[in-house]
Amino acid sequence: MTISAWNLNEKLKLAIILPSEENNGKNKEFDQMKEFYNQYENSPEFEDLKNLNEFLAKEYTLDLEKNKSNYKITCAFSNYIKDEFSDVDGIIYSSVKSEYKGTNIVLWPEVVNKKVEFVAARKSIFKKVKNKTLVEEQIIESKSYESDKDRINW
Repeated sequence: MTISAWNLNEKLKLAIILPSEENNGKNKEFDQMKEFYNQYENSPEFEDLKNLNEFLAKEYTLDLEKNKSNYKITCAFSNYIKDEFSDVDGIIYSSVKSEYKGTNIVLWPEVVNKKVEFVAARKSIFKKVKNKTLVEEQIIESKSYESDKDRINW
């Protein structure tokens, strides 16, 4: 597993995929965003948008260990957002691996190059010891980053 830390040099504008109805209440920030979204329920398009979001929420949070998916729908929608809304920097949605308490953010490559700056990374190597039990065996901290070569030195 590799995790990293980044500095944000400019604000990001993100499209949001709100969690599906079955995952309400698992993430306070997403619940607040959903409350804001629900204020538009009197608009004629609201029911269609709600149905589209519910469909996309389920696609973006498929657990690949339980569902076979090749990401065609999420890829197509992400490309649509990128192509049609040039001021949007990426997409934010809830994380299935954190039981919907965390978030995933997808940023377009050009946004990463312009708006965020790499700080550090850590690699953790795990060993499977029992059925689904993993034990961390090794932690490797990044030593430096060469931006001209886009290379992390471990």
